[in-house]
Amino acid sequence: MILGTVQLGLPYGINNSLGKPDQMEAFKILGKARSYNIEILDSADAYGDSLEIIGRYHKENKQNQFKKVISKFIHDDTPLTQKVQKTLEGLAIDRLYVYMYHRYLDYVSGRNHKELIDLKKNNKIEQIGLSVYHLQEFMKAIDDETISVIQIPYNPFDASSQKRDLLKRAKQKGKEIHVRSIFLQGLFFKNPEDLLGNLTELRNPLHNFHQIRTDYNLSVMQACLNFALGENHIDYVLIGVETELQLDQNIDSILPVFPEDAMERLSKLQVENTSLLNPSNWKL
Repeated sequence: MILGTVQLGLPYGINNSLGKPDQMEAFKILGKARSYNIEILDSADAYGDSLEIIGRYHKENKQNQFKKVISKFIHDDTPLTQKVQKTLEGLAIDRLYVYMYHRYLDYVSGRNHKELIDLKKNNKIEQIGLSVYHLQEFMKAIDDETISVIQIPYNPFDASSQKRDLLKRAKQKGKEIHVRSIFLQGLFFKNPEDLLGNLTELRNPLHNFHQIRTDYNLSVMQACLNFALGENHIDYVLIGVETELQLDQNIDSILPVFPEDAMERLSKLQVENTSLLNPSNWKL
């Protein structure tokens, strides 16, 4: 498991009614994650003050820091060496576990490639990663030897047979696979009839999702979380929470056994308008 921290720095998610947690609640979340032996945090320059909050937690909890922190960057005029040094100082750690392209466009431009290689040689970052959305992007990352970590969405609406085949191929190439959006920013928790705007196109598949989970007496959290955890070619599943209680609920939702036929039925759910799998295309 990886704890995503966008919720610590920004109000985030279609189903978020609580907003951004205050520092006390954020520290409780981080401390509880450590108590569950979660060792990896996922953050980014674009996640509000998420990195600063992690840094403050580290400075106040020196014996209970996170061993591995992932950060993502967006290209601008600031050299990556300068960005990374500022991030490391703020986080009170010596190196980043993964420094990841936040945007595919920055990756294909090639303009940050040399800086990333130098940062890795100088032991400021352990691995270079890429966050992708589309299968074509995923394929390119799989074939790039400099990219060792790939982050990609994975949930019952976004687990096509082609994507699962690519996950297998990525593992054969030695890639480390992190999956995000397992709850599709909270969409799976919604009542289909409450969907508005262009999300009304997802009412039928969401109804089918709820029918399947009901057939197996699964909560939404159990269905989505174990669907991702049950895919053998995924290394880490990324979750984000707004409260300590939500983290407890996620951990409590991990099942010792997940029915194979439930996995199969969930994987066959189809969304006709695949552009809606990217929340940036939602119009509410």
